[in-house]
Amino acid sequence: TEAVIPQVHEKFPFAKLYEHTGCQFQPFNSVYQFYDDLIRGRLENVTDALMIPEYLMYKLSGVKAREYTNATTMGMINAQTGEIVWERPFDCTTIKDLSGGVQSTPLLGKEGTDIEKMVIYSIARVPSNYKGVLVAFDRETGETIWEISTGNYAWSSPVSLYTTEGKGYLALPTASGKVWLYDAATGEALASENLGSNIEASPVVYENTLVIGTRGQQIYGVKFK
Repeated sequence: TEAVIPQVHEKFPFAKLYEHTGCQFQPFNSVYQFYDDLIRGRLENVTDALMIPEYLMYKLSGVKAREYTNATTMGMINAQTGEIVWERPFDCTTIKDLSGGVQSTPLLGKEGTDIEKMVIYSIARVPSNYKGVLVAFDRETGETIWEISTGNYAWSSPVSLYTTEGKGYLALPTASGKVWLYDAATGEALASENLGSNIEASPVVYENTLVIGTRGQQIYGVKFK
C-alpha cells in the first residue's frame, strides 16, 4: 500500500487524518489498504468489511459484528459534526520505538446490559514503562466510573462476555502472558490464567471461550465458567 499513501494524503492530509482518528501513522493503516482496493476496483459490489478478529468470530459463530471504533485516543466525537464531546488525557511513558497510550480498540458496552453506558479503555505504559491501566468511562459524559491497574501493560483489546441476564464481564490478555477476567461493571478482578508468553493480538470470543494466540507461537482456548 506504500504507493497510494501520497495519493491519500493529497486528498486528506495526514494532519487531518490524525485530528479525526488519533491514529499514529503506519503504512498498513486501513485507510491506505481500502484506498488501494478502491482504485483497483476490488470494492465493487462489496457490502461488508471485517477486521481479522471480527472475521474469525464470523467464521466461528456466524455472527457478523464490528467494533464501534478503532480510535486510539480517549474521547468521544460527534460523528455528524466532528465536535469533540469529551476527551481525557493520560500521561504515558515510552521507550525507543515503542510508544505508550491506547494501542487497542476500546470496549463499548452492549445495549441492554449492566455496562451499556460504559466505554472501557486499556492504556499501556501507565504510570511506568511496563505497567498499564484499565479505565471505564461514562460514554456520554466522559466521567470516570472506575480505574484499575492491570499489572503489566496490554496491547490486546479488552473483550466482553455476557450472561443471558445481561451481566457483563471483561477479559484482557497482557504482555506478561496473563489473561485476566474482570467484572466489567466494577473493575473487580475475578480470575487469571498465565499462558507463559507475551500476548499482543486481541482474542476472539465464542460464547464463554477465548481463543488467543501468543508470541510463543501457541494458540489457546480459555474457557470461563
